[in-house]
Amino acid sequence: MMSNLTNSYHLARTAVAFNLIEAEEAALFRLLSKDQNDKCTLFVQNYISAKAFNLKDDWIEYAWNTVKSYHSEDKTLAYFFLSLPQKKFSWHLMETAPEGVSKIYWQNINPYIHPGSLDENLYFIRKLQEVNRHITIVDRIAYHSNELSSELLAEILYNAATIPVEESIRLQSHHVGQIFETLHNRKDLDIKKLTQLEWIYLAFLTDVYGDHKPQNLLNELLTNPEFFVEVISYVYRPDEDKKEENYTSEQLKARYQKAEGAKKLLDAFRNIPGVDNEKINKEKLMDWISAARLKAKVYNRVYGVDSEIGNLLACFPRNNVFWPPEEICEIIDTLNSDVIVSHFETEIFNSRGTYSKATYEGGTQERLLAEYFEKMGKQIFSRWPLTALALLNLAEGYKKAAKREDDNAQWDELR
Repeated sequence: MMSNLTNSYHLARTAVAFNLIEAEEAALFRLLSKDQNDKCTLFVQNYISAKAFNLKDDWIEYAWNTVKSYHSEDKTLAYFFLSLPQKKFSWHLMETAPEGVSKIYWQNINPYIHPGSLDENLYFIRKLQEVNRHITIVDRIAYHSNELSSELLAEILYNAATIPVEESIRLQSHHVGQIFETLHNRKDLDIKKLTQLEWIYLAFLTDVYGDHKPQNLLNELLTNPEFFVEVISYVYRPDEDKKEENYTSEQLKARYQKAEGAKKLLDAFRNIPGVDNEKINKEKLMDWISAARLKAKVYNRVYGVDSEIGNLLACFPRNNVFWPPEEICEIIDTLNSDVIVSHFETEIFNSRGTYSKATYEGGTQERLLAEYFEKMGKQIFSRWPLTALALLNLAEGYKKAAKREDDNAQWDELR
């Protein structure tokens, strides 16, 4: 009959309802095996699970004494415990089993958080750590991180990123972000430790679908121009060619990873130093830029620093009256850097991102953009010609793009 069993769950619950006597249960327990795909084993596990859920701990202890009298294989005994409710009594009872049983159990258990049960949660976290299931821990505690200490959360994050594991589950950006949100809101973890974790998890914290950002690293960029230049030095090649050093494959891999993380950090850096609620402290902004450009010479990254300054200045929020603001126009024209102007223009163009069009729409969107940048460029031309030319170049580009879109729309209508 068991070979034809298709739904062991419902059959097991039916068996529980019949209130089997001890001899009948003993016969069931004999069917347990180390093959978890075996239909008999699945049926017995479902029976134990349903019965243990409905009865008190005395029945669980009785069942354990019966099972271990028939079986000695670690796997078989582990499958008994995997059928039990995840609670302290079950775990303490498992401590009476051979050591290998506990290891198999914690390697295979699909754990869940017990809201408000700190002791039980700490226990299962430590046990999962012992069998290197660090990613599973992140996955399970993400939305209950407020119940755990900041030091433990930091340990969990560090282990998940640095200890090799053989788990099929992967880290998710929203889980990582949820834990970092807890840590950032508390502000009780050592700032250096938290910043180190942000570096480690940059790929997740700067992910386009992520819901939390590397706050300490972004704030450091905002307040420390030398750090800004240091990050740029990981991404951009030196201005002047230097003799290439010989790196091992592991060193090269580490450098590439650091460069990738640094690039993502720069891409996420969109707050302009000296700007608060769209009000610009020109002196503070200019001091930051001057310090960064001075350090750029030390790091041999003048091109890289000017490029990122141009990108950054283009990030000031736009309006329909006067843009960019006078302070940014004056800084761009005062610096008189072709690289800054070029990247300022390019960043504005790229900021459009993806867009959609109605069928046969043509170049309507591009004409509106051309009109906007032409208007903004003309009204500042007499005072800040370099900034104005960047805007007027964009306007001309969008006029040409509008013409192309019109032509494409006409061709599409004729098809």
